Amino acid sequence: MSLLAELKRRNVIRVAGLYLVAAWLVVQVSSTILPMFSAPEWLPRAVVILLAAGFIPALVFAWIFELTPEGVKRESEVERSESITANTARRMERQFLVVLALALAYFAFDKFVLAPRREASIVASTTQAVRADVAAAEKKAAGDASIAVLPFADMSPTHDQEYLSDGMAEELLDALAKVPGLKVAGRTSSFYFKGRNEPLDKIGVALGVAHVLEGSVRKQGDKVRITAQLIQTSDGFHLWSQSYDGDLSDVFKLQESIAAAITSKLKLVLGRSGQDVKKRTVSSADAHEQMLRGRYLFRQRGHDNLLAAVAAYQAAIKLDEDYAEAWAGLAQALVVIPAHPRDNERAVEADFIANYRDAIAAADRALALDPESSAALAARGLAREVLDLDWRGAEDDFRAAIAANEHDVTARQWYAELLVAQRRWAESEAQFAAALAIDPLAAIVIFSRGMLRYYHGDLDDAIASFDAALKLVPDLLAVQNSKIAALIDLRRYDEAKALIELKSEPTRSLMLAFIAGLRDPARKQEAVAQVMKNDIPIVVFKPSHLAQLGAHDLALDELEREFDSRAPFRELLWCMPSFEPLHGHPRFQALLRRINLSPDGKPLPPPG
Repeated sequence: MSLLAELKRRNVIRVAGLYLVAAWLVVQVSSTILPMFSAPEWLPRAVVILLAAGFIPALVFAWIFELTPEGVKRESEVERSESITANTARRMERQFLVVLALALAYFAFDKFVLAPRREASIVASTTQAVRADVAAAEKKAAGDASIAVLPFADMSPTHDQEYLSDGMAEELLDALAKVPGLKVAGRTSSFYFKGRNEPLDKIGVALGVAHVLEGSVRKQGDKVRITAQLIQTSDGFHLWSQSYDGDLSDVFKLQESIAAAITSKLKLVLGRSGQDVKKRTVSSADAHEQMLRGRYLFRQRGHDNLLAAVAAYQAAIKLDEDYAEAWAGLAQALVVIPAHPRDNERAVEADFIANYRDAIAAADRALALDPESSAALAARGLAREVLDLDWRGAEDDFRAAIAANEHDVTARQWYAELLVAQRRWAESEAQFAAALAIDPLAAIVIFSRGMLRYYHGDLDDAIASFDAALKLVPDLLAVQNSKIAALIDLRRYDEAKALIELKSEPTRSLMLAFIAGLRDPARKQEAVAQVMKNDIPIVVFKPSHLAQLGAHDLALDELEREFDSRAPFRELLWCMPSFEPLHGHPRFQALLRRINLSPDGKPLPPPG
């Protein structure tokens, strides 16, 4: 008998066919199933190796052994007359057909169902990877196209020109902020590093910028020398350095030359030259100097500084009646003065009606000269909100200010605070996020966002914001008081008391009595009596404390009295959590109508 005939008789060929088809099916199924269970990468390969290694032994086994009714025996021990290889062959042929059918079914399922899904998954993952690469490249490019303008050093002989050196840096910052594609860190964050001698790489990380512009101003008589240098924050490499000499009458020309040179150096990442710098003119160098002096004083805040800023802006306007920036600066100084009264404990809004009216008039004049003055629009918006309680008009102004200058952090902050007053939490958070993306170290914005979170009930987040603001400016009294309020609301009384102990009388006794009344119902009346002694006419003080102590009628009495005297912060009535138990009371709803809000907090048009 030939070898081929013997292989057929002993079913070796059938075993080979059945083994190969079954092995293929096992490999295909395992390659699909194992990844679903996060099997290690070596396991599918191990299955293939084991099946391949078992092929020859299976054929050898089929050649040597035979399946009989008594079990497996060596083929040489089975008589030909007793052999059942023919029956075994028929069973194996049926098994082969079944396995082959399963293999064909799986092949069809894989081709028409699994393969399209795999291809879609590959396309999706590839697309996602490509998009991630593109986003990373765009992010890197955007990061490279970023700069902070640090305050310039005053190198004048008498060192009395800080307002000029600060003003020069701020003017350059404003010019660069208008260049498309260039990220410019906000003024407050950049000026935070004034006099700190921090390493440039640390400044770059803190502000999220790849470059800094630093320099100096030296004024002597009517002559001025401006030195500027553009530096990479990553390694301190100087990309460009230049000195400019000129008269103060040429100050705008000098600023434009510097800004154009900087953007020219950045054109590879910007994809454009420095011609985007907006050119400005002013008829009087003295007027410009007074405007810079006013801006410098305005940034210092405080009642006396703000009055001096008003005087400087007015002096600039007297020299140049069409100086839009001076009019806008005057509007902002006037509208901020009420928040910084000389006698903080006695000031009421009625004392400052003239300020708000004058602020609106100054803003209108600035907008007549420059319709896109974001500073004027923001000032008018705040005056409309606080004085006229014209919610819609104020919002229109804030939105217009941001549209005119998306880098105007003050406009975004004031708009966010208006949104807070209406409990439009998500919209307010978006404005604060945008403001802090520009000016991440602006303590007042960080504090204001903390107040959003406080009013919204996110007390732990609020305290985190207050702590961040205090880390930047430790002596911010409003932030300290707000942190105490949040700790009290969280019933972390001992922590609150530790901060209250640092305060002077009568605030210290009042706050300790307030906490005692919250902790012990038996001392509530004593706490109410102590709170009633507080005569600070601010809505967030006495009425709020009375409401928290459960003295709702007294709280309403005080609210009505303070509304009659135009006490500050009436616009916060709807958003303050301490007044939530009063929301359904007719007297409270009548107070809402007095600030042009409906019972559900929706803006109403101002009367008349």
